[in-house]
Amino acid sequence: MGGEIIFTGHPAAATPLVRPNDGGRKGGGASPGRGVLAALVGLAAAAWLGVGASPVHAQPRPFTPELLVDLDRVSSPRLSPDGRTLAYVVRKASPAGATTSILLADPARPDAPHRRLAEGASDPAWSNDGATLYFLSRRGGSQQVWRVALAGGEPGPVTKLPVDVGGFRLSRDGRTLVLFADAFPDCPDLACTRARLDAQKGRSANMLYRDVGVRFYDTWEDGLRNGLFAVRLGDQPATDAVPLTRSWMADAPARPGGGVGTFDIAPDGGSVVFTSRQSGASASSTAAQMLYRTPIDGAGPPARLDPAATGADTTPAFSPDGRSLAFLHQDKALSDGGRAWIVVRDAAGAERRLGQDLDRSPQDIAWAPDGRAVLAIVEDGGQQRLYRFDVATARAEPLTGEGTVTDFDAAPGGAIAYLHDTFERPSEVFFARGKAAPRQITRAGEDQLAGVAMAKSESFSFAGWNGETVQGFVVPPADLRAGQQYPVVFVIHGGPHGAYDNAWSYLRNPQVWASRGYATVFINFHGSTGFGEAFAASVQGHWGDRPLEDLQKGWAAALARYPYLDGKRACALGSSYGGYMVDWIAGVWNEPWRCLISHAGVFDVRAGGLSGDLVWYKDVQAGGSPITAPEAYERFNPRNHVARWTKPILLTHGGKDLRVTVNESVSAFIAAQRLGVPSEFLYLPDANHLVTRRQDTLDWYGAVNGWLDRWTR
Repeated sequence: MGGEIIFTGHPAAATPLVRPNDGGRKGGGASPGRGVLAALVGLAAAAWLGVGASPVHAQPRPFTPELLVDLDRVSSPRLSPDGRTLAYVVRKASPAGATTSILLADPARPDAPHRRLAEGASDPAWSNDGATLYFLSRRGGSQQVWRVALAGGEPGPVTKLPVDVGGFRLSRDGRTLVLFADAFPDCPDLACTRARLDAQKGRSANMLYRDVGVRFYDTWEDGLRNGLFAVRLGDQPATDAVPLTRSWMADAPARPGGGVGTFDIAPDGGSVVFTSRQSGASASSTAAQMLYRTPIDGAGPPARLDPAATGADTTPAFSPDGRSLAFLHQDKALSDGGRAWIVVRDAAGAERRLGQDLDRSPQDIAWAPDGRAVLAIVEDGGQQRLYRFDVATARAEPLTGEGTVTDFDAAPGGAIAYLHDTFERPSEVFFARGKAAPRQITRAGEDQLAGVAMAKSESFSFAGWNGETVQGFVVPPADLRAGQQYPVVFVIHGGPHGAYDNAWSYLRNPQVWASRGYATVFINFHGSTGFGEAFAASVQGHWGDRPLEDLQKGWAAALARYPYLDGKRACALGSSYGGYMVDWIAGVWNEPWRCLISHAGVFDVRAGGLSGDLVWYKDVQAGGSPITAPEAYERFNPRNHVARWTKPILLTHGGKDLRVTVNESVSAFIAAQRLGVPSEFLYLPDANHLVTRRQDTLDWYGAVNGWLDRWTR
């Protein structure tokens, strides 16, 4: 029911915390942020009472995988146009499934009751007058756009389209909705897509392919594409929509993960600017995306916004006055380790790059309401900070310090709401206005975590490959005691263009192992993002040597610096590229390890170079294809060193993983078995490249923790 009061909050005591200045996916050794939100570094949560007081626990409770997967989660902080009301989403999980609700809070009074506005809802968006909230919901069976008046009343549907809505934006005049949905590009309307899908039910799912784009990420290509559609708002729910990308043979937004940040509606409401690969280009063959403009009435086809542009242009955002367009630009559309710039283009076509002196890549950009700056999340030295890029001076200033910002929204008067988390704390919504210290608005999981001891992470650095500084993290056991040593989980991140940030994780969370008496060590080796473009690019053609040298030197540095690490009771664990690295070190650096754990790793690089979904990516990383440059693939191929495998190894893999096929782990497991190496294989038939389903996550942790205990206890 709209308007139900579901909990109250109590003011958080401001408790200074010493947090590491480096996290996981960004750059190394950066100092805490200095801006309007810099006080975040010293802000911490104290006690909070929900419906009732949380119980007092005499002894610390363990942080179990079950607690991890069932934690309440907050997301999507959205400020009303006047900045006085915050809408956000709470997800509650249980063995029976997850539910989501939209809640409202007063940022000026976080201790006042928060009101549930809509159940079974997500992705909130405010009307321009702040009187209505739009959102996505499956109340009618399929995912559609709904709305509810803040003054009261029941939510009502805005669309009743034949297919699910993936996401939407409102035009500034409030008259039009632009959404994206899966559709067949050659269909004249969504009813055609629905009819074709219905006709396919019960028929053979066999597919005949004629180009390299047979699959992408976790799905086989089936002819459907993300497409943009426009809906004119009225009193009755819309049953059809105007196709804006009809006959466009590319996803808009791109998959996976592309959302409403990939397109924007022009201030005059007459057109939409969106990001896409060229029509006809598959995600398997190219990374290059450009900006296109299409009329909002569907009267013409999309056209390149700048036909002379090179590289890649993404994430368009019109300025508040409508006179400028900001977007992200990459000079080379090669990989996710490349440098991205914020570019502001005025009405005359003149362009200005922001943050020239910042060797970091912005993402998720949005204009400040006064039009004087562009805000963006930036990978930065082991943290993921919110930055302000001044349009007049082009200077970049961090607004947050240690930890990770994953989403944000801004309102007039310098109001900002954002999601923030660390190794020690799940995401919560914080709010700041002007120079005032941030306030924590939500405390969604604190009652569940009451009495649970969290281990405090620490950042360290050392001289790695080529004498260059490399950053890492250590998370001690939760019950760390002086003079004792503890077994270690040495975790290797994927990518290789990724990193471990000072961030909460629902995949490989060090607090689970800390609660079980393990320390965890992470190394952001060469190739990691957030440490500069050259640092990220250095891994190309060097998958098996430069990162390995960093891992070896990082392991030695951690052992020398933290005497509680028991180097004789350690297991190396990695996923994706990290799984590849575990398979690699099993043959070339297995001396330190009691055991190994490889999830979704590449065992045969040459075969994987031909069977993976991103053909262009493998070519860039190796310096050629397996056909034209086989020696580049054989140089660092784990399969070539399998005869030297001696350490117990656990292989885990998802049956629906199309990025790295399950054959890789099956082959590695069979090789270990034939060699007589102690080995197990956990097959997760319903998992893709990531393990996200509740039961899959619990089974994965069960197998991993059992393996760790078996070989290190």
